[in-house]
Parts: sequence; C-alpha cells; structure tokens
Amino acid sequence: SSVSGQAKARTFHGLPDLVRVLIAQHRHVTELYDWQREVLESSALRSGRSFVYSLPTSGGKTLVAEIVLLQALLLRQKTALLILPYVSLVEEKMEGLELFGTALGFRVDGYYGVSGRFPVPKGPGLLVCTIEKGNSVLNHLAEEGRLNELGTVVIDELHMLGDGPRGVSVEVLVSKLLFACPEVQILGMSATIPNLPEVARWMCADVYQSDYRPVPLKEHVKVGQELYDVDRAVVRSIEATEDDPQGLAALVNEVCPDHSVLIFCATKANCQDSARALVRLLPQSYTEWKAEDKKVLLQDLRSCSDASDPVLQTTVPYGVAFHHSGLTIEERELLEKAFRSRIVMLLCCTSTLAAGVNLPAKRVIFRSPYVGRDFLTKARYMQMAGRAGRKGYDAHGESYLLLGPRDVDKGWDLISKELEGCCSQLLCTRREGD
Repeated sequence: SSVSGQAKARTFHGLPDLVRVLIAQHRHVTELYDWQREVLESSALRSGRSFVYSLPTSGGKTLVAEIVLLQALLLRQKTALLILPYVSLVEEKMEGLELFGTALGFRVDGYYGVSGRFPVPKGPGLLVCTIEKGNSVLNHLAEEGRLNELGTVVIDELHMLGDGPRGVSVEVLVSKLLFACPEVQILGMSATIPNLPEVARWMCADVYQSDYRPVPLKEHVKVGQELYDVDRAVVRSIEATEDDPQGLAALVNEVCPDHSVLIFCATKANCQDSARALVRLLPQSYTEWKAEDKKVLLQDLRSCSDASDPVLQTTVPYGVAFHHSGLTIEERELLEKAFRSRIVMLLCCTSTLAAGVNLPAKRVIFRSPYVGRDFLTKARYMQMAGRAGRKGYDAHGESYLLLGPRDVDKGWDLISKELEGCCSQLLCTRREGD
C-alpha cells in the first residue's frame, strides 16, 4: 500500500501533488491549458531534452518553465538556473519561488547586482539570475569542475538574443552550455519569434510555437482626435481638451472604475507626471470607490518607507498609481496587489512591467511609442499590448497606441510590419569590429 501511496503522491507531471496545491494557491491556476499539458507531456520534455517555445504574452509560458524547474530540482536532485533580463524581475521571481522552496524543501538563491554567493552552495538549489550573473555562475561552476551538478537552465525572454549587447550576453551563455555541458537541458521561452526553428536548431532543441491567447486582443491607433483600427479605418473620435490634449482621461473613463487600465510611459518621470495629471481630470466620484481599502493601502505605503512618495499620497485616493524601478520592492508589491484586487484601477508604468509582472488589464494605453529615447520595437510593442485582457474577466483586451504628429508614419509602420527575426549579435559585433 505504501507504493500506491507514493504513486498517489506523485500525480502532477511526476511531481508531488503538493505542487498542484501550491500552483492553485500562489499562481491562481487550477487547470492547465491544453497547450501546456501537450508541451509538458511531449517526449522532448519527458526525456529531459532541450526545448524552446513561443506564445503571445499572457499565454501561460512561465508556469510550464516553473514546472520543468521543479522536475529538475525534485525528481533529478539537480541545480537549476532561471535567467531573467532585469534585476526587478529577479527580485520579484525570487519572492514568488521562495514560497515553493519553503514548502518543497529546496534553496532559492538570487544572483543580481552585488547579491549571490560564490562558490555556489552545493546541493540542489534554484539560482535566479540576471544574464550577466548567470554567466558568472557558469564560469565558477566550470572552474570548480561542478557543471555536472546542473540539470536545467531556463532562459526567459529568449527573443533578447536579437537585442544588441544583451543579445551577446545571452548568446555567450547558451554557447557555454552547448559546448561545456551538452547534457544540460536548456529551456527557452519567448513571445513570438518568427525564426524560432532556426534558433532551436542552433540550441539543439525541440520547438513548439502557437499563437494561443486566452483573451483576444483588439488593437487601436489614435492620431489627433481620431481612433483607428489596425486596418486604418476610423472607429470613432475622442474629445481632447486644453487640459488633456491626448484625450487620456476620456479613454480611461470609458472603462474605469469597473475595469482596470495600464498606461505605458516612456520614462519614470512620465509615469509620475501622467498619474498626477490624470487625477486632476478624473471625476471626484472615483474617490468613493473602495475608499476604505485605499486608506489601508496609503497607510501600508507610509509604513514601508521613511519618505513615502508624495505623488502616490495624492493619486491613490482616486485609484491611480505609478509603477517603476524608482519605488522600493515593498512599494511595488503593495501597488501590484492593489491593482490585482482593483483597489488601484489605473497604473502608469514603464515597459519593465510588461516584461515581468503579470498584471493584465482590460485596456492598455501607450502614451507614446517610445521606451526612454528609443522607438518601440515590434517585439516590445506586442509584449506590452499583450497585457490587455484578463482571462475570466474580459471578453477581449484593448490596446491604444497614441501617436503625435512626428510619429505617425513610424507608428503605422510599427503596427503593420512583421516581427523581426533573431540573428546572432556576436557575429554582428564581430563584423562591426573587423
């Protein structure tokens, strides 16, 4: 009977059933999508081969990667690496995965900035790293002759391969794995990459592609007062005022307070300015929405920082906040939680939010087509627009790209052009240096 007891305990893709419970509890997922089951049960993953897969944002890619990491840690007793593009994502992911580590008995270590222990502690553990630190971890393990301790390496945002200096770092990391420890399983996940089969061949990996989105997306472009669909047909007009030349408040009021909105801004300063400006334009009645919850949120924000942000103190009563790396981790987490529970219904944020934190909204508005000084790439645009639409809440998601006169042509190009494929950044930099 002890054998059947053990069989019962291991019913979730070979993992203890406690994993299913934890996923329901912390990821709010009680049932996997068909594509997730198909990938997890594929012969490639069951036999520990390398695997790359791409789906639109919000398709559920991360959960598959987490299950594969748990298989390496719990079933094969190996060390696993999770490689992420930004420090803020490493911090956020660690927080979420430590809950699993505590319950299932494995170590979670963060390698980013000045954090991370060398030599790498022995015994199965999950190392959550930025790309640069992931390279350092591999170098240290190689020098100590310990690469055989590695089981699985997950690379999130694999489309970064085509992204300048960051692409070089990812390419170096993958190349080290391919040459120094070919038996290690590499799992690469990405939003859409057109030439994914080519990338997969280079990585000696099986491949899975799908355009599955749990909630359909309707894209719009706003030029002047006219709103267009992606086929350039005028849908309607949005009234602009002297105080609100972009018509932002009108776009927000169409869905708030019953639904939530993300406004993507080019810079951190724009986030704060947008939040501050919108509060002056929104109806006073918004302050009555979940008023008690907002008081608690403001109190929590004050208690987690000596100098609580004065802008948030004026915007939160309206259900408006901003989110960027200038806030502390605690402040960001409080605001994310408040957004999920719709105490905050409108969040002005930078593009980093789209890369990591899963905060879907009914409507996504691009205040301008820039990230910092750079014009949006197609991949970045799709990732950000992909945050529109919440499964179980919205019949569809909506995105609105706001274009000023000087950006109209480039903006339409962005909407209509095909995604760029990934090409080797190492070769590009070599050629430039020749």
